[in-house]
Amino acid sequence: MNFLSRFALLFCLVGAVHAQTAADYSLNDGAIRFKVPSDWSMILQKTEGSPQAIAFQVKDPADQGTDTATRVTVDTRHFSDANEFSSFVASGMAKAKQINSYTEEVGNNDATHLRYAGMDAGKRYQYRDMYLFRESLGIHVRCVRPLLPATTNAWTKAYEQGCDLLMSSVQQ
Repeated sequence: MNFLSRFALLFCLVGAVHAQTAADYSLNDGAIRFKVPSDWSMILQKTEGSPQAIAFQVKDPADQGTDTATRVTVDTRHFSDANEFSSFVASGMAKAKQINSYTEEVGNNDATHLRYAGMDAGKRYQYRDMYLFRESLGIHVRCVRPLLPATTNAWTKAYEQGCDLLMSSVQQ
């Protein structure tokens, strides 16, 4: 096999892998659409009324045999206006800051994004929250993972990329 044939084969294989890496979801009759990695298992779906939500579990080999789990949620709810949504965001951020041993990550936060760590049931977790208002819908995305010593850098990188994919796709 010559160089061009090998390159073409490699390009096709890489393209096939990337084509299968994301799964599409929607809430509110398709008004809110987003993507997550295809290996994230949906564990909850509520698509009627307000609020609506989809939750995923993300398997980390390091959490096997523990009582911890990595989870990601997308929830939506109707608000009468942007002021009501702003109050919801302020309340959510204030509640986050009340978590035991709350530590905010420096440089990654703004009025609608919050990255922090805290204790839950005696275990340390890392949180990423994003809030978005579109027309009359408020969207809250949360990525939560236990901070386990056995978690690999490769798994953490893939998880972060999955959260980035979700957060960027829900904004489109």
